[in-house]
Amino acid sequence: MTVKELIRELSQYDNSMDVVRVTDFESTDDNGLCKVEPIENVATQTYIDDQFGADNDETVVMIY
Repeated sequence: MTVKELIRELSQYDNSMDVVRVTDFESTDDNGLCKVEPIENVATQTYIDDQFGADNDETVVMIY
């Protein structure tokens, strides 16, 4: 998923809603809800392509 796709997906929701990370899709509580953790930080990381040069470097957004 690209950042553009993520923004488009999230734009349909109310701005006051919390964003969480699902920690276990398989186990649910008595109400059928998945276990979740709040998003605490967003960062970027660049994977440097040593083999083919800087044009092939890839930067990703990490949500944790």
